[in-house]
Amino acid sequence: MAKKVALNKRDREKIRKMLLARRAELLSDMDGTEHEIDELQDPKADDLDRAVEAGAMELLVALGDTERRELEEVTLSLEKLDTETYGKCEAC
Repeated sequence: MAKKVALNKRDREKIRKMLLARRAELLSDMDGTEHEIDELQDPKADDLDRAVEAGAMELLVALGDTERRELEEVTLSLEKLDTETYGKCEAC
């Protein structure tokens, strides 16, 4: 049976730095998506424009949902780094 090797401090800090950078990107992207959705809502648009806007809005909302799920995973990973459970099997 292979011996379990814990992450060393250097590896944990490298992973933490990458996770924090990704979290910042996701938060920035989510702010941009909300702004884009607000811009799509034009009260003067005709029916065709509204149909195009609705399709674009659906795509933006779906992208936002994906980013929110990834943000939750990044946050959970950061918490696991803090409690030194990152990289350990949750079922074991």
